[in-house]
Amino acid sequence: MKIISHDSETLILTIDDEKSIRESFRNFLEDYGYKVITAENGRAGLDLFKRKNPDLILVDLRMPEVDGLAVLSNITRLSPDTPVIVVSGTGVIGDVVEALRLGAWDYLLKPVEDLDILRHAVEKALERARLIKINKAYQEHLEKEISNRTKELKESEQKFRTLTSELPVGLYRVSEKGDILYANPALAGILGYETADHLIAVSMNDIFVNEEDWKNKVAQWKTIRGIASNEYRLKTRGDKHIWVRDTGKIVFDGNDNISYIEGIIENITERKHAKETLRENQERMRLALEGANLGMWDWDIENDRSVLDERAIEIIGGDPGNDKGWDKFLHPDDISRTEIADQAMLEGNTSYIESEFRVVRPDGCIRWVKDLGKIVKWNKEGKPACASGTLQDITISKISETEKQRLEIKLQQAQKMESIGTLAGGIAHDFNNILFPIMGYAEMMLDDVPKESIAYQNLEGILKAANRAKDLIKQILTFCSENSKGLKPLLVQPIIKEAMKLLRSSIPTSIAFKMDVDPNCGTVLGDPTQIHQIIMNLCTNAFHAMQDTGGELYLTLKEIVHTPDDDIEDNDLKPGKYLKLEVSDTGHGMSDDILERIFDPYFTTKKPGKGTGMGLSVIHGIIKNHDGDISVTTAPDAGSTFRVYLPLIETGDAAEKPVPEEISPIGKGRILFVDDEEQVLDMEKQMLERLGYDVSIRSSSLDAYETFRANPERYDLVITDMTMPNLTGDELAKKILAIRPDIPIILATGFSEQVDREKAEEIGAKAFILKPIIKSKLARVIRNLLEKP
Repeated sequence: MKIISHDSETLILTIDDEKSIRESFRNFLEDYGYKVITAENGRAGLDLFKRKNPDLILVDLRMPEVDGLAVLSNITRLSPDTPVIVVSGTGVIGDVVEALRLGAWDYLLKPVEDLDILRHAVEKALERARLIKINKAYQEHLEKEISNRTKELKESEQKFRTLTSELPVGLYRVSEKGDILYANPALAGILGYETADHLIAVSMNDIFVNEEDWKNKVAQWKTIRGIASNEYRLKTRGDKHIWVRDTGKIVFDGNDNISYIEGIIENITERKHAKETLRENQERMRLALEGANLGMWDWDIENDRSVLDERAIEIIGGDPGNDKGWDKFLHPDDISRTEIADQAMLEGNTSYIESEFRVVRPDGCIRWVKDLGKIVKWNKEGKPACASGTLQDITISKISETEKQRLEIKLQQAQKMESIGTLAGGIAHDFNNILFPIMGYAEMMLDDVPKESIAYQNLEGILKAANRAKDLIKQILTFCSENSKGLKPLLVQPIIKEAMKLLRSSIPTSIAFKMDVDPNCGTVLGDPTQIHQIIMNLCTNAFHAMQDTGGELYLTLKEIVHTPDDDIEDNDLKPGKYLKLEVSDTGHGMSDDILERIFDPYFTTKKPGKGTGMGLSVIHGIIKNHDGDISVTTAPDAGSTFRVYLPLIETGDAAEKPVPEEISPIGKGRILFVDDEEQVLDMEKQMLERLGYDVSIRSSSLDAYETFRANPERYDLVITDMTMPNLTGDELAKKILAIRPDIPIILATGFSEQVDREKAEEIGAKAFILKPIIKSKLARVIRNLLEKP
């Protein structure tokens, strides 16, 4: 629609109790040059209207203190020519009818998804108000002129012509045949002619869109023999069709013959368009209700009679007849709730009904229904007389809400596991930095004391304990890591066979083993040690659940195909082929509160000394790193079943075996070692010097960078920690390589989510080592880098 130009001083008043709506309307309309004032309720809105005299009002229906219908009634009474547009979220047809009856110029439904609709309604209303104002002025002017100059017109035809040429409405005088005898300039302008003379040269028959309209008009005037009004379409000079109102009469001579026909023509095209727009809005309302799948009801409260449309009857499952009470359709548990809602409205505690309840259809199907309605009429005593409203089938949304709650619980659990993983990673990093110098100093001291001494035995004990701590850290990192690098194609059946041999010798005969392993199961991409750990952990847990009472342990392995339509025990698996490993027991089972925490690190129900609580959290991390999932079915005294899903791959090549490392403790070269831990620096300096290297140490990465930049050719190799203040290890590596691209760099870390072996290689680092680093491994890595051509 063409944007109607308007005065920049045009003032619009928005009355709505929702601040977000008032602000969105203000911002939008002010962008189009309007001035906007707002009120948060009907009372404040009426006060602003009286004080500011706005050009247009936007008003909601549902507001505290004074509702929108009361505001509309007052404004229409005080200023009927001020346009009022109702913008409401209610879909009750009774509200629409009442608002239009009280004088609303337009009715828009909230939320207004496309604010251009609002702008169109505002521009149209302002233009209509402007035309009405002009038309009134024209009419007042016409009446005044006619009253003042009637005598003058009788005395002089020239005075008549002078007067009519100045009027803003079209005046004409034509013969019975339709020849135009006189037309004023306003009529010429209405019909698109430059002057009245140009119009006189045209016959009335030529400007009627429907030629029969002129004949019917003359016949009507002959019968009435007085003033009559008609509305019809005329053609302008540009062949544009316009709607006009023609008010005129036939003038007879003394012999009762027609002398001429005269009258006034008004252009009512905009008025017609306004009516058509209103009709379209009403049709849009009807379609909106139909599109929203709403059923309508009306309740004659005084006579206790109700009428439902076809959709409402379909929703509740039958026609209740004249009874508003739908007890025979309501779910027994919801009857009291609906009665309370109705009673609250009837007693005047609220003017509307809003309730949700279930209906039981004749076929036994249960559906959820939302009931919205309000009082639309009161009797002389001020008591509710009639109510109208809608029914909506909300069964699907209720199901969606339940599903949403289920997904929110899953999301909370996932976020909890992510937070625990982040915490575990940080602990592992700090623990590694503490453990690293302990192991390093112990290794060096073993070289310094006799092997047959007690000190040597004690040092071996320290290293043994440190290695156990190292293994615990490795479990923590397995839990929190998201890295699946290094996985190889493998078959799970041999791993199950090996694990069962170990378990059978340690589990008492009071627990029976039952296995169903499909030998044709395909290949997964995995780590055999970690898969072995999954099987051992799940079977050990099953044994612990039955060790006092005995029972049966079931292990099955088979292939499944997961499709988007499947719901595999609440798992979030992508469609595809999976290996399903299931371990069940007949033990004591678990309650819901325990089930919620079984994957939390250090949570255990076992007695002291029977477990660390890391088992299930670690295998949870392993399974996630294998792009799989795990689910649990359990109940107190009903046993437990763990199901593991691992994605299958196309090939089934055997996993590669690790190649034993060759120890080469002695080397030669100049090394720059960077770490922010002083103990790590001191220990590594001693260790590397014992291996034959010339070592420079720096506790600051910025200091290390300046040292290297001052003499880059002095060093043969750089070893840097990853996590350091000011400048991280990967950033330091990039800066050093920018100065000297050929320098080998080793990145070392206790734990890092930012850098792994592959990313280290992308940066340009030649090696990536996880702390704590044993002397033999570090010696081999350094020698391999320095001996490369």
